[in-house]
Amino acid sequence: MDDKIRELIIKPLSQGRLKLIIPNFEIIANGKTIKAPAELTAKGSNFTFQVFDNYFSHGAVDKIFGLGERTSGALILTKDNVVSVRGYLNGSTYFECDDVTPANFGQTTTPGINSIKLSSRTLQLPAPNYIEPSEDKESFEFHAHAIFHGPKLQVPNSGTKTTKRNDFLNELYSSSMDTQTFEGDTWEAAIIEQKGELHLHARSKDKSINSPEHSEAFFQNVMNAVGFTNGFKPWPLYYYFWNAQTGGTRWIRSHLKLKQSNFRPQNKRLWLNVINEKDSPLYNLTPRVAEGLALLPEKSRKRLMFLLWNVNEISTGQLPDSTQMLMLCSALDGLMRIAAEMEDDGGTDKVWKTASKKLGFDWNGWIQEIYKLRPEHRNELAHGRLWHMQEVESTAYFNDYPKLGNAFSIIFAKLCGYEGPISDENYQAIEMKDLMKSRGINKE
Repeated sequence: MDDKIRELIIKPLSQGRLKLIIPNFEIIANGKTIKAPAELTAKGSNFTFQVFDNYFSHGAVDKIFGLGERTSGALILTKDNVVSVRGYLNGSTYFECDDVTPANFGQTTTPGINSIKLSSRTLQLPAPNYIEPSEDKESFEFHAHAIFHGPKLQVPNSGTKTTKRNDFLNELYSSSMDTQTFEGDTWEAAIIEQKGELHLHARSKDKSINSPEHSEAFFQNVMNAVGFTNGFKPWPLYYYFWNAQTGGTRWIRSHLKLKQSNFRPQNKRLWLNVINEKDSPLYNLTPRVAEGLALLPEKSRKRLMFLLWNVNEISTGQLPDSTQMLMLCSALDGLMRIAAEMEDDGGTDKVWKTASKKLGFDWNGWIQEIYKLRPEHRNELAHGRLWHMQEVESTAYFNDYPKLGNAFSIIFAKLCGYEGPISDENYQAIEMKDLMKSRGINKE
């Protein structure tokens, strides 16, 4: 990412003070182009454009978005009511948005000035160096960069060495373990922690190899795998992808302060055992999950990611204990249905035994223990006995919560074709200090 984009957009956005003037803002709707000055700000996950012009008299929003005459204030927007906008931020950096909807349905008026507010989730930007496909038709090169705001790198295996030259002391060196590298057969990647951000870089090893792993769809699987292994939602603040055959794309979204879940398969304690063993399955967990996700049917992959999103919410949100346990048990049932390839047919017992067999688990081992554990929490809560959690001893919560959470991680990774350890024999891969902190105990 070039310094101009960071200083103009990323830095003020992450600091909550984004405010840019767009002198020649354009709205493209219904075959017409409306030009007016605008101001860009951000709130939550949306960018807001306040557009100023006397053109925006009463009913202007309805006309722009093709909503027609309204008899009531209630409306449901569809894809047919989405318009595009474009312009130059501060008059210098070009952008486009093609997902624009009204931020509200009224106009604000000050003496002599009318305005409307429009909303978008994505600022599309030109690629930094080139966005067009390569002229070399024999090249299948790709490179990509995504920035995640907030999470921390869990298990570094490489670092950054900085050299400074002083007129008196000559060269001074400093280094930090801030990088995790990993690779597949035709690609390689690194996660680098930099000032409150995780930067994911990926690239092809050999530009002459035509591989589906050099596609934008596969890079999405790499981001999903990084989110799974490090315990956060793979929602980039900044995204850039370029492929020699298809060209490139670059955008920014207001995804800030991503929270990190307690359920992260890569934890420091287990990582210390394999940090120098590059052939270890655990060392290669992230690339194996990425490649496994790519091989899954699209329907199963989407369901897996939806379940993972819910599990990440369990430990990062302010949910009651009862809701956390109910969601976790339900997510486990969902994983087993995907593994068993059973929709609504068959009871829970049949689903779990079928899934266990397909996944290669010994039903008489730990998987049966998890199966028997979940009704103690799920059934009581699902049938309205919400006081159950108050009556459960605290030791049961601290024992069962990590067991269920790590069972989810084990099954998720197994569905992606991973063969290797994730947790130890007691399912205690969750760092206990993180679990206690999430419960408000022993806060630092």
